[in-house]
Amino acid sequence: MVGFVLVSIGQLVAMFSPATGPLGPSHVTTQRPLLIVFVVAQLIVCKGLVRGNVLAWRVALVLAVCGILVSLGLRPPGRLVVGMLIYVPLLFLLIRGRRAYTARIVPLNRARFTRDATIVLLAYAAYVFIGFSAIDSFRPVPSSTDALAEFGQRLIFSTSGRFVGTSPGARVFLDSLSWLLPLVIVTLLLVYAARARVPSATHGPEQIIELIKKHGGSDLSWMTTWPGNLYFFTHDDDAAIAYQVHTGAAITVGDPICAPDEVSDVIAQFARHCEREGWIPCMFSVTERVVNQLGEVRWEYVQVAEDTLIDLPELEFKGKSFQDVRTALNKAAKSEIQFRMVRLQEESFRTVQQVRGICEEWVSGKAMPADLVMHPVSLTRPRSFCGETLTSHRSSHLPPHQLP
Repeated sequence: MVGFVLVSIGQLVAMFSPATGPLGPSHVTTQRPLLIVFVVAQLIVCKGLVRGNVLAWRVALVLAVCGILVSLGLRPPGRLVVGMLIYVPLLFLLIRGRRAYTARIVPLNRARFTRDATIVLLAYAAYVFIGFSAIDSFRPVPSSTDALAEFGQRLIFSTSGRFVGTSPGARVFLDSLSWLLPLVIVTLLLVYAARARVPSATHGPEQIIELIKKHGGSDLSWMTTWPGNLYFFTHDDDAAIAYQVHTGAAITVGDPICAPDEVSDVIAQFARHCEREGWIPCMFSVTERVVNQLGEVRWEYVQVAEDTLIDLPELEFKGKSFQDVRTALNKAAKSEIQFRMVRLQEESFRTVQQVRGICEEWVSGKAMPADLVMHPVSLTRPRSFCGETLTSHRSSHLPPHQLP
């Protein structure tokens, strides 16, 4: 990938900053349209190579071979040698590292592609029509037939010779007829080919809930049932990880749902799954227990949160700093307000409605997603938790706590 980027930068510099050096002139006007298309194709393919896209790898092979063939026709011989020194090693590295490119090709959405292609063609037709109509720096003044003939010849990187542009703007416009449409078409095709896969859900939250009941989970395991989540299940369907795909990253929330001694293996399977799909795995808000089981997998991680554990039976509000707390407690006692640890499903309808009203009043003042609705189910004792976020550039590993 880095090789293609460096080659593209060098080609652009040589094209827009021509000079004559030991290897001869670096600027050839007749090659500019093809060179622009070639450079843009290389840069877009780099995106797919980063994600391990197999189609991007195939296109990169073709580009490397084309680079070698073009280099064979370069003169003087010094430029031929430089071209071979650039593209032959690139071709060798692509072939040697072929097993790293396993991300599957994204199925083409025909309706979306047809829409985008139609918009591109209409925009290009409007560009050609406005260009010939608005620019008057052509000599002699072309007729509609002359303009159409010139347009057809420019599409095959030639010219009809019936008229020429007498101003820089007119000459740039005529040159753009050769490279603009191929450039847009190549860009459109490669962007479709290099984008990350966004799979459809094959499992629902019901299976996740069953696994949580079986293996337990972390304090955030309830988030795995949120709408929009995707689920990765191991080969035996006895462990799972919930995640969402955003801009090529598979982001999880909470620990994997699995037996404590299977955490490392589950994360390894998830990492391989991400590699096949061309995603970067990122595990958000996992517990410290997960971090301690990473073993030899060297992921970068950072602590993002920590819950406070309060020993309620030993808690005493003594001292001046707790004066306001004691005042509130005394006021609550006079108002016959009591604190009880309960399960809402066992409480009366009136109590549940009061709690729901309090929750909705609190949520109404918070900036939260529109589709996020809080439904209190039970109250449990506070628990200690250390949140961690782990991410990897290509591989991974992570574990669980028991729910109260």
